[in-house]
Amino acid sequence: MKSDKIEFFRESEDIFLRHLSVDCVIFGVFGQTLKVLALKWKDNWPWAIPGGFVRHNESLDAAAARAVLERLGILSTTLVQVHAFGDPGREVGKASLVVSEKPSWMDDRFVSVCYYGVVKPTNLELQVEDMFEKAEWFEPDSLPALIFDHASMVSAALAALRDSLFQRPFGKGLLPPTFALTDLQQLYETILDKPLDTNRFQQWITTADLLRPAPEASGQYRFNDAKYAARAIRPF
Repeated sequence: MKSDKIEFFRESEDIFLRHLSVDCVIFGVFGQTLKVLALKWKDNWPWAIPGGFVRHNESLDAAAARAVLERLGILSTTLVQVHAFGDPGREVGKASLVVSEKPSWMDDRFVSVCYYGVVKPTNLELQVEDMFEKAEWFEPDSLPALIFDHASMVSAALAALRDSLFQRPFGKGLLPPTFALTDLQQLYETILDKPLDTNRFQQWITTADLLRPAPEASGQYRFNDAKYAARAIRPF
């Protein structure tokens, strides 16, 4: 495994931009519990969130999507950019992990741009990349020690997700094609980790025009695809 890492560092210098990386916080909805996906490196390396480097002539969004695909086999999930992490001391312990036989681009200081995505784990079949020992889901307050500043990324991503719930359409792909209003409210409450006033929530969701009645079932709804494409809604 060590020789594989050395070969990766040697071959990648001409492929990726120096000093820039992406990291992705992947949230999973398990019933009424929100969890975070973490990867355990092989060779006794620490736990981490999925991430990678940015190729020449590749956008940040494309690099994040590729990282999630390569690390986990996840092809279709919307990733939202949180912000950049660039503290000079963010890569504590990096020197003990870099295994190149001579100074390389990996020794450089890296600024990482954080993204988040939310998935329904029952719809996934994770395909974890060979460089990792395993992938596991953890509740946000029960994560193992993470590499570098990845714990701060998880906190920032969770805050950004919660802040966005009533500012942009949310929930498509996380519920069945038709669902009750109570199902959607439960999804919001799971993300927020707190109850919502039912009357106020249902009034807001109706005014925001996010749903359409499902003609085949009384009391069931579908998402309004046109509203989701617009990506802007009336605040809560």
